[in-house]
Order: sequence, then structure tokens, then C-alpha cells
Amino acid sequence: MSPRLREALELHRLQCPASPYDLVFCTKEGKPILAENMVKREFLPALTRAGLRRIRFQDLRHTYTTLLIAQGENPKVIQAQLGHASIETTFDRYGHLLPESRRQLGQRLDAQLFGAGRSQEERTVLA
Repeated sequence: MSPRLREALELHRLQCPASPYDLVFCTKEGKPILAENMVKREFLPALTRAGLRRIRFQDLRHTYTTLLIAQGENPKVIQAQLGHASIETTFDRYGHLLPESRRQLGQRLDAQLFGAGRSQEERTVLA
């Protein structure tokens, strides 16, 4: 979780009424919010206020995963973040996004081995 997100969630949690549940998102009485109610009453209106298209709540999980893959995060870390029992589950669901990250991996490897600022001629000589 990013530090900024953690801070925002902590501030939100502090606004919830005290209860034995210690929730980040709760009812006015401090009880858990039903998922359907949260989506209808909070999530979808928030998308509208932000001028975003309507998406499923589950799409947030897929977006998060896609962002992790795009920044080159280790697949085992992604697996742990998603709570998948095996790396195969992660690869089965998100493997189609990995070819792009593989291409970027090669570019990063070139930069590491041959220097990002070197000319093609210098890289050829070093190779």
C-alpha cells in the first residue's frame, strides 16, 4: 500500500464511530457496511462525482494488479498482494500482461549493462 493511501485510510478510519470492529468503512453505528450498499451508495456515486465511467468494484483489483505489473513488480510479490494460493493463479489471470513487462525488462537490462546514456556505437563496441 502506498504511504499516501495508508494516510488517507487512517484518517477515514478515525472518522468512524468507535466500535469493537475498528473498521475503516462502517455504518453510522460503527457496524460493517453491506457490500451491495457500499457499491450503490458510495462507490458508484463517487465515480459519477469524479467524472469516471461506471466500472465494477472488482475492476479496482484488476487495475491495481495491472499497475503493479506495468511498474515491473516481482510476480511473487503480486501473488502475495492478491492472496493467490499459487503463482499459477496469478499467471493464469494476468499472464497476458507480462509480455510487455518482459520487453521492458530487456530494455532495463541493456541500460544496466551498457549504460542508459551511451550511444548505439558505444554499446556495440562494449558488446
